[in-house]
Amino acid sequence: GKVLNPLLRVLIGAMTGLEKGSMKEAAYYKETTAFVNYLKVGGNFTNIAITGHSLGGGLALITGAQSHIKAVGLSAPNTVLGRSTVDPEITLEELERYTFNIAPDRDIFPMIGDPSRFTENIACNSQNFFSCHDAGRSLCEMLYSCGGLVMRPVFCECFSMFGYPAPETPGNGTFT
Repeated sequence: GKVLNPLLRVLIGAMTGLEKGSMKEAAYYKETTAFVNYLKVGGNFTNIAITGHSLGGGLALITGAQSHIKAVGLSAPNTVLGRSTVDPEITLEELERYTFNIAPDRDIFPMIGDPSRFTENIACNSQNFFSCHDAGRSLCEMLYSCGGLVMRPVFCECFSMFGYPAPETPGNGTFT
């Protein structure tokens, strides 16, 4: 993060200047932002939010900030350093008002660039950092660690695939 950020700023600026024309053709955020704005103008949808994982999370964060809707990224690259490379540019205030990124420990993608103010770090109990990028593992961690007074049960897959405690049947063993 912070050690390489000055170098990243220079590289992002140089690459943006060199690739301005070709980047317009591959700017998927323009499509997602246009679609969300279309939904907003249509009036049929009053509460729009967008989510995404990994690169899709980065697109969600950009779209949320540009469209002024709630956006949640899971393992998304941070958008603070690259916010001036998109069109229209995103302000830090827009990122902090509309976006939220969930960053698992040891997941390298959310470590790229500076995090915005609303980034939630979650644990990853895997020794394999590539596994920390797994959306299923992150969902299990959120279910396991974000329980209220009564812990939310985790899915059986969380137990069998990722080593979380076995789910318990509530009460008398029925789900009625």
